[in-house]
Amino acid sequence: MLKEQIDRRLPGRNATYKDVVEYFISKYSMKPTIRNFLGGYFGGEDEDGRTFSLVEVENRAGKLYFEQPKTEVIVLVSETMIFGWCRAKKAKQIEDRYSVLINSLNPQPETLAFRETCMHLGKHGGWSTGENWTCFGCGAELVFNDIPLKRTPVGV
Repeated sequence: MLKEQIDRRLPGRNATYKDVVEYFISKYSMKPTIRNFLGGYFGGEDEDGRTFSLVEVENRAGKLYFEQPKTEVIVLVSETMIFGWCRAKKAKQIEDRYSVLINSLNPQPETLAFRETCMHLGKHGGWSTGENWTCFGCGAELVFNDIPLKRTPVGV
């Protein structure tokens, strides 16, 4: 039933893209509606309300090339593989295509919530305001003695 729904809603897409869509729907226990198939691709909203889409890419020497993203988050797929995801604003425009480095992608989340992580002061440094620090990486304000030593979600 799901495969037939995907075939009907994405008639211009190849079979491998449809297989990735089917896997994605199953992995995140989604109940797709017609709204998930608008624009000729599969997309929707994550748990935090960010829009996402599964975008087909071409992999050339560690760079992924794709069409202009139309959502906040792009999940980059090729053949039967999901490379990872990134925010669309991180993609660089090259003429009529966009690209990102493959090693700059975030791994697929366990739940349908595309949250970036930040190493805070250990990686990015920060600015002291007396009792607090502001992370140069994500802008989070951290209490001086309560700086996390592990990666924490950004914007949560």
